[in-house]
Amino acid sequence: MKQITQIFADIMFNFIFFAYLQRRLMHLKNESFMKKYIDIHTHQKENRENIFSLHNINPEDFIQLPDNRESYFSTGIHPWHINEKVEESINILKKIAFNPHIIAIGETGLDKLCSVNFELQKEIFICQIDIAKEAGKPLVIHCVKAWNEIQQILKEMRFNMPVIFHGFRGKPQLAADLLKTGYYLSFGKLFNRESLQITPLDRLFLETDDNDFLIEEIYHPVADIKGIAEKELINACWKNFGECFEKGDF
Repeated sequence: MKQITQIFADIMFNFIFFAYLQRRLMHLKNESFMKKYIDIHTHQKENRENIFSLHNINPEDFIQLPDNRESYFSTGIHPWHINEKVEESINILKKIAFNPHIIAIGETGLDKLCSVNFELQKEIFICQIDIAKEAGKPLVIHCVKAWNEIQQILKEMRFNMPVIFHGFRGKPQLAADLLKTGYYLSFGKLFNRESLQITPLDRLFLETDDNDFLIEEIYHPVADIKGIAEKELINACWKNFGECFEKGDF
């Protein structure tokens, strides 16, 4: 009887100890993870230590990547890249949208300075919103002088996943309108200081886009403008990331 009791006690001890180790490892992982900067939109291909980068990539390029990739991506059809092969690109995007390494659709959107027919841009934008809705993925949006049209389309399509307007340089009134709707604003190296000041921490991201500089170079001045410690800014961006992307293991 004592032997059975001892065996049972050993089993319980191992179970409790294993559970403790699991919790401790998760804590250490999360603690390490939270020290990283987030670059929410970048065309830089390399991963850097202490940086979590959401790499933007064309659908055609994504399918050429090896299966054992360790990066995470947004992918979509930029209005500049709409061409005679756009139907093929849409079909590829539909197939890969559910891939766990793709966590956002975009950058997509509308650009009135682009040579591509504006009605065609809207058609392709709507297709990508449908794909994002079906896959349950947020949108990363590129917008040039088409703010009303984009907001109207999102409203009409009842898109209820998070929306990130990347590379935001707009004036404070435009920022206020987007923020009032619940959208996120991502700021790069060039931005309107007043717009940044009125953007609450719970709607803020930072990015490098296609520029050749370090994401840390944005966090430092933004933290100063917001009047907070850089660590608080990093933690706020991670909290926003958690709200936007319900992912478990990055």
